[in-house]
Amino acid sequence: MASERQIVRTRLAEAQEAVRAPEEFLHEGLARAQGAIDAAAMRHRRATQTALREFPTILANGRPELYDAWGSSRFSVWSEHPALPGEVRVGEVPLGAAALVPATVPLFAGRTVVVVTSTEPAARTARAMIRALAVRASLALGHLGTLHLLDPAQEGFGFTERALLRNTAPLDATPSTSLGAVIDAAYRRRETPDGRVDLVLALDFPLRFDFGAVESLNRIARLSAAGVQLIVHHDLAVEAGNAGHGRHLDLTNPVVIEVRDDGTAHHAWGSLNVTLDSAPPTELVERLTARLPQLPDPQMGTVRFADLNPIEPAEWWRHTATELVSVPVGAGPGGTVSVMFGQEPGGVAHTHAVVGGQPGSGKSELLHTIITGIVTRYGPDDVQLYLVDGQSGVSFQRY
Repeated sequence: MASERQIVRTRLAEAQEAVRAPEEFLHEGLARAQGAIDAAAMRHRRATQTALREFPTILANGRPELYDAWGSSRFSVWSEHPALPGEVRVGEVPLGAAALVPATVPLFAGRTVVVVTSTEPAARTARAMIRALAVRASLALGHLGTLHLLDPAQEGFGFTERALLRNTAPLDATPSTSLGAVIDAAYRRRETPDGRVDLVLALDFPLRFDFGAVESLNRIARLSAAGVQLIVHHDLAVEAGNAGHGRHLDLTNPVVIEVRDDGTAHHAWGSLNVTLDSAPPTELVERLTARLPQLPDPQMGTVRFADLNPIEPAEWWRHTATELVSVPVGAGPGGTVSVMFGQEPGGVAHTHAVVGGQPGSGKSELLHTIITGIVTRYGPDDVQLYLVDGQSGVSFQRY
């Protein structure tokens, strides 16, 4: 009997110990967790204090176009100092009791920046912020870079500062044309680096971005090593059915900024909530760009299409293709250089042409010049074109 009682007592003691052990383990775990929380809070306080001490010096030494709010007094004495920016301001974040410090995104660091919205109020904020970013980048880059501003949904009116900025690429009829020029420039730099860069900013993707444009955006995202930076406003409010088959961005490790309806954003800055910048005042942009030196005319030393071919519809289709199709494509030491098909009056026959060259050397531009020259000089009763494009229609889609 004593033995049985002893066994019962032993089992009861074991049961009580088993009950106490998880409780003690739980208390120990909570204590360790609280200690980790306290340590993290201490590190955060120290980092905040360090940042508050160092940020004034960082901002004072940094360029105002990269870090300052639009109302900064430093813009009153601003002058151009072209340089490749490693980061650029897109808003501000509270740090400490009252301090506001700039929130930035990396540029030309190998990562695409994607600004995501899902409502129209958020989209309006995103558009304004990207316009602000375009102005800042334009002022920082100067002659070292070219901005390619894409807004097909707004037919070129989305970037209202476009005409004031000195280093923007010409507005093309389709995004595919603009992006093709970026890709060609990147391939040229890959073969012969020239220290220049291209910054592509796209609004309201995927609205009115055709398949070719999306393919080009995905290619550009992989050309960061050749001096290309892509920034895309991705509007999730656009119905998937309107986006079209295959119109999806294929990006690796992008910087994602999710914009809310109240004008704030997060994700790219962890748990910090950032108030995004508004577009700059037009008067300020006019005042700053007026101080910029006049860039060399990009057409200097070249021949414009309009110098050789008719551009007014009233002058089109005045040639006949009965014996010869001739299209001027450039100028040489002896005068105009033309591509001809058919038979010259003297009997010389021209039947075929082959265009060759390295990637980025200008083959596509020459073909576009020939095609456009033919269709403006000869009517549809004289010439018919059969365009075969091995790039899924990307190059010839505009026709």
